[in-house]
Amino acid sequence: MAMQSAAIIAGEESAASADVAIDLVASGLDAAFVEAGNALAAAYGLVEELIATLAEVTGALDREAAGRAVTNMEMLAARIELLPTTIGGRAGALAAISAAANAVSDEVSGVGRTLDFLRICGLNIKVASGGQPGFSEFADQMLVRLDVSESEIRGIRGEVRHLLSILPSVQSSDRKLAAECAAVAEDAPLKLTRNALALRDYLQVAADRSDAIAAIAGQIRAHLADALGAMQIGDITRQRLEHIATGYRILVTDLGLDTAGDPVRAAAAAQVLAMLEAQGEETLADFRRECGRMLEGQQALAGEIAALLALQEGDGKTRSSSDLLHALERGVAAIGVFTERLQEADGCSQALGAQTAQTVVRLSERLSLVHQVTADVDNMAWNTDVRCFRMGQEGVGLAQIAREIRAFVGTLEAICTRVDAGVATLTEAAAGLAGGAASEAEGEVTLAQSLAIISEGARRSDEGIARLDRQAASAAAAVGGAVETVGRLDSFSAALETALGGLRSVQGRFAGVTAEANAEAQAVLDQIAPIYTMASERQLHRRFAAPDEVGEAESAPPPPDAQDEDDGLF
Repeated sequence: MAMQSAAIIAGEESAASADVAIDLVASGLDAAFVEAGNALAAAYGLVEELIATLAEVTGALDREAAGRAVTNMEMLAARIELLPTTIGGRAGALAAISAAANAVSDEVSGVGRTLDFLRICGLNIKVASGGQPGFSEFADQMLVRLDVSESEIRGIRGEVRHLLSILPSVQSSDRKLAAECAAVAEDAPLKLTRNALALRDYLQVAADRSDAIAAIAGQIRAHLADALGAMQIGDITRQRLEHIATGYRILVTDLGLDTAGDPVRAAAAAQVLAMLEAQGEETLADFRRECGRMLEGQQALAGEIAALLALQEGDGKTRSSSDLLHALERGVAAIGVFTERLQEADGCSQALGAQTAQTVVRLSERLSLVHQVTADVDNMAWNTDVRCFRMGQEGVGLAQIAREIRAFVGTLEAICTRVDAGVATLTEAAAGLAGGAASEAEGEVTLAQSLAIISEGARRSDEGIARLDRQAASAAAAVGGAVETVGRLDSFSAALETALGGLRSVQGRFAGVTAEANAEAQAVLDQIAPIYTMASERQLHRRFAAPDEVGEAESAPPPPDAQDEDDGLF
């Protein structure tokens, strides 16, 4: 049968124009859904930007770093509060270093005098022995060892003098710090503690707001996923309408609509038309349902944006948080002026502690060598005494000199023992001084880090807030436009209803005919079946196939090409 192009004549659609009306609706769907898709994409893009900016403002401070800053500020506050005690303890350590260094210096002078006496004894042995074998060599060896001891003693004396020269600068720095401390120490810990508590409160508020933003963002993204899924109805509806129109044309071509006098053909045409109408009704129902989903999602999105903006504007906390960060920045910076003096004193103390520790190591090494020399000289004296004993009366004078040498060695050992005690005192004082200064200097570094963390947070917060108003307005406008665009899609429901009305009017011609899935109907249905691309179409189609074909269709899988094209939707 030739297809007609006229759609409506005297209020009644012509039989041949039903497929044309359906095609017209299908052809308009793509453009409408592309427009709606673009509107949705634009709206969700702007909403995501708004969410990101809110998260940026809320998370302007790195939580882990800010938590460390809170701890640092609290520790520094406690330290400043105890600063008078700290300065007093350091003064004690400095006094101990000074006393020990002076004692070592005095004792070292005694060592020098004793070495001079030993040197005289060595020369006396050379003279008294008259060049006898063994004695002259002993005297020469002893004098060489005494030269070594004298060199080490000069080194010890120089080390101690250098150590004593550093002490005044450290003591002066501590006096300045004590004066500064007297002026600000009562106020500084309180301010630092308040700033730390304010920062801790800020972090808690930020954490709560971040959770709220994440929850709303999750709802928005769920609506996005739902809307994107529902958007597929445009393409699905277009395909199904095209398949209905194609099926209608196959029916018109194979059976025709003029079946008067041929009940078998009439029953077959009625069966195929019933199938096509069922496809149309299901397509219309699916379209209305999915459009409703999209519209509901967009309307819900508008409320969620309002909830997001309430986090910014409802209690003013987002904006006040920036002010808080700036106030914290100023407060910590002001404390930093005082801590510069603290850092200077710590640096001097740490340098002195390190210098003292190094001096102690060198003193210990030098004293160890002096001890070794003393032991060597003592052994030489005993060997000389034994040799003198073998000489009898001739060795009495030399033996007396050897005993004097051993006596001076004993004096030297006693002096070195006292020097060892002084070095031990220096070691203890240096350890306390260097350790305390190191922990104090670490506190200063962390305060500087805290200030840097807060300053960076204030900067990021300012930048985010500067964008919020513009992004909020853009997002709200875009969502409003998307709601309007999606709302217009529902107008296709009426157009689709009208187009399917043409199909119903054709079916009305067969009102008195019992639809029957006879052989002729099955032949047409078999031609229509391969054009489907969706499982829902095939499932509905099988309901109208001949009974013996239904069992085969339900048990047999679709052909390979149909499996490839089937998108599994609807």
